Amino acid sequence: MHSYYGNALRALREDDQCLQALGISPFRLKSQILLVSYFFAGIAGALWAHTTGYIAPDSFKFDQSVLILAMVVVGGLGSLPGAIVGAIVLITLPEVLRPIGDYRMFTVGLILFLTILFRPKGLWTEAAALKWARCKRGLREEWK
Repeated sequence: MHSYYGNALRALREDDQCLQALGISPFRLKSQILLVSYFFAGIAGALWAHTTGYIAPDSFKFDQSVLILAMVVVGGLGSLPGAIVGAIVLITLPEVLRPIGDYRMFTVGLILFLTILFRPKGLWTEAAALKWARCKRGLREEWK
């Protein structure tokens, strides 16, 4: 999102006081984002209800919510490919480690902890940075 709105959202993420100094209302921007989020959550809920035919409160357990949040954090905040990478990691690794039994959530917690400790911006951000560095190096060698 390299538009005015995308730049405002990035500025809101970094420092809302700076955004206010630029003349953009952080409250209004947060309200707009909240409404857009409500819209997509409503669409997702409607599709889920249509698919399953019935929604109960026990359909959404705590461990499932933590797993979805961990996917986003592990993959990298602010990028859709990062969330996909996080989902791949956090779904395949516990399946590979299935023989250890009931330690699935422990594995998710450990992956989340190690990611926050060693790669605070997520796995995808680091991969994108490495790809960009290789591309830049290749361009430099090509232009010599």
